[in-house]
Amino acid sequence: MGNNVITWLGAIFITISVIYTGCSYFEKDADEDNTAGYVAAKAVVDFKLPARVSRYGAKPPRYNITIITASGEKITRFDLELAGDPKVKDTVTVYYDPKNPETSKVKSKL
Repeated sequence: MGNNVITWLGAIFITISVIYTGCSYFEKDADEDNTAGYVAAKAVVDFKLPARVSRYGAKPPRYNITIITASGEKITRFDLELAGDPKVKDTVTVYYDPKNPETSKVKSKL
């Protein structure tokens, strides 16, 4: 009887793990669709914020940037994570929502 209970508990645990993994996968896909209308633009790194550490370890660096749109408009954004390790005054490519540039997520790639 002891082996039967352990077998059932193992089966329940595996089932819950598979369901959780599947939900996480589909949630990730939904997040990627939120950036479908984003456009690429050049941005200049204005300032690198001081390093942060939490009880879980070091956090990625955060930056203040100025996005330069295709029309030449400058949009300043604060406290953003960027891919890689850009230095102050570096130019990086970012992706943002042109319909709502001041509050939309900003993504960058290496």
